[in-house]
Amino acid sequence: MARQTENAYPVEDALARALDLHKSGQLAQAQALYQRVLQARPNHPEAMHFLGLLAHQNGKSDVAVSMIRQAIAAGFAGALAYYNLAEAYRALGQTEEAVASYQQALKADPSDGYAHFGLADAHYEAGDFDRAIDQYERALALEPDHPEILNNLGNALLEKGETEAALARYARAVEVDPNYAAAMANIAEVRAETDRESALPLLRRAAAIADETEALVQIGRIFRQLDLPEEALECFERALGIDPACAEAHQMIGNILWHRGELTGAAKSYLAAVEARPDLASTHMHLASALVELHRHDEAMAGFDHALRIDPTLAEAVSGRAYALLAKGEVDAAHEQAERAIAMDPNLASAHYHLGVCLQQKGRFDDAQIRMERARELNPDLGAAHFSLAYGDGLRGDAGEIARLETFASDSTKQLRDRIAVHFALGRQYDSAKEYDRAFGHYIQGNTLKRQSQPFDAEAFETFVSTVIDIFTPDYFAARAGFGDPTDQPVFVVGMPRSGSTLVEQIISAHPQAHGAGELWTMHRLIADIGNLLDADAPFPACAADLDAEGATRLAAYYLDDLRPHAPDMPRIVDKLPLNYQRAGLIAAILPGARIIHTMRDPVDTCVSCFTQNFGRGLNFTNDLADLGLYHRQYERLMAHWRAVLPKPMLEVQYEELVADQDAVSRRIVEFLGLDWDPAVLRFHDHERPVQTASFWQVRQPIYKSSVEKWRRYETALGPLLEALGHDA
Repeated sequence: MARQTENAYPVEDALARALDLHKSGQLAQAQALYQRVLQARPNHPEAMHFLGLLAHQNGKSDVAVSMIRQAIAAGFAGALAYYNLAEAYRALGQTEEAVASYQQALKADPSDGYAHFGLADAHYEAGDFDRAIDQYERALALEPDHPEILNNLGNALLEKGETEAALARYARAVEVDPNYAAAMANIAEVRAETDRESALPLLRRAAAIADETEALVQIGRIFRQLDLPEEALECFERALGIDPACAEAHQMIGNILWHRGELTGAAKSYLAAVEARPDLASTHMHLASALVELHRHDEAMAGFDHALRIDPTLAEAVSGRAYALLAKGEVDAAHEQAERAIAMDPNLASAHYHLGVCLQQKGRFDDAQIRMERARELNPDLGAAHFSLAYGDGLRGDAGEIARLETFASDSTKQLRDRIAVHFALGRQYDSAKEYDRAFGHYIQGNTLKRQSQPFDAEAFETFVSTVIDIFTPDYFAARAGFGDPTDQPVFVVGMPRSGSTLVEQIISAHPQAHGAGELWTMHRLIADIGNLLDADAPFPACAADLDAEGATRLAAYYLDDLRPHAPDMPRIVDKLPLNYQRAGLIAAILPGARIIHTMRDPVDTCVSCFTQNFGRGLNFTNDLADLGLYHRQYERLMAHWRAVLPKPMLEVQYEELVADQDAVSRRIVEFLGLDWDPAVLRFHDHERPVQTASFWQVRQPIYKSSVEKWRRYETALGPLLEALGHDA
């Protein structure tokens, strides 16, 4: 059979034709002919070699290594074979094997300049810059004025600290090839450290002529370092136009969007990076971090776990697990992971920060401050640590601290989220110093930055409220009597943020028959998934109009499956996500035995407290005083509707009444829950459960009244809020 194939396709003719096709870039046709040669002569060394080279060109470098090694064993053992084997090894990241193969190529032909060049690159990648420089110089002796060799020699010299020598090599590369964008970018990057203005024209020229993915990514990275995100984005997008699977370009776009606070877009870019390079732990890390911010906590945990499977020594991923567990409300588990990350890398700032958050939530404020100070020492750009330290006694009102924070807040090159956090830290610092105008000025600046990426559509929210009111009528509930799960285990504490909900939850959780689960995002996820759960095309609230008994049972199970593991044996479990007030009608329909407690506070105090708190995502109405007032009026409108239509009345707790008469209001709460009175609820501040909201400090103190009418200190700046509320100052 082999003889028949050889007669039909003469081997040497087929091989010569395959080589011509290979050189002209017709790889598929060349591959077919190489395979025909091997059918005729299974051990033909030259065909095996070039078929291996073709595999390398197609991104299958592992196949290339196997085939070229077979070709060498079969007798094709010259400089070319060893050179191509080395290139395949380098592509696989097997640097030692690559170095050995380049050296074999040079034994076969010491005058092969490209083998010297490849060996130099391999030494460079291994961090052996002295050997790299030696080999680049040897390559240049054989290939004078080769622009890429000159450029890479410049890179090695730069790594050695020989900046002027490096610049001379880059300049020579550009002189030889005036369109060599990579060398121009290198010159610009070096110059940018000392003279930004002289670097920019050259960098822009490089960007205009660059037509390779690697150069465009490098140029984009430099633009980003120079705080020119739009020009950086253009480079990364052009790189993706050339190679849609360029993981680094996707990741860098994600970083820019993250920097702006556009987390949904960032997550999409990070997902594209993961799909392009699923073998890189960093791509999974970035995606997981964005998913935490988007409240997709289980997916985030899976992402951090995937990163750890790729690299079990990656302390950042363990710290990321602490981050996700904190967001899920699993403080003890987060504490354990943060300590594990610190054991793996004692200098990891994020791990110290996450441990500090755990300690804050457990009421160990002095220990928390030590961790926050260590986190900031390790990473002075960590805005969240600055913000947390502003709550401690040690640095409050310190002139040096305030000066550092002012410098940080005015630096536009810092990450947006970090600058926002520092503005809120300054607000806290000046507030402590009773410099209320300065304090509120920083709260305004922080919120203005947040609003850039988190705008609020007041008209859309009013439409949402109107739709909810139209759907959830007395007839709606009458038609669904007996639907869902009748359990009386869930307790929902709802209302505006900063209205006393954490205080009420802490009081309830001090009762031996109740557990405070914190702010659960379960109803939020249920609403996001409701189309799939009900097999409905319309989103919430429209889809609720068609809720049937089967759907109600399915939604109730979805919620309870997440709630009950928090405290399966407790008669009452509290979910105190305030914005569940928007879903009170759905809660009543699917969990008719649940109790709803509505916390209320003076509208101006509530709104000002929201405005001066650096919330995470999901509360975009808090970033503008007028938006806050408009939102509050719609909230009041919806709560008035619930009072009128819910089948089971809510308990309404006025914050000012609670702080004025703790005993009476606490007794009313316990009675509403159907529990026996227990005086432990009056000592709520001694309860050791973690507190995961912005009120973590306040609820560790006995009842105090200093927050009543606190808004008066900022009264002169509150015009837009008071007008939107219709409030007479």
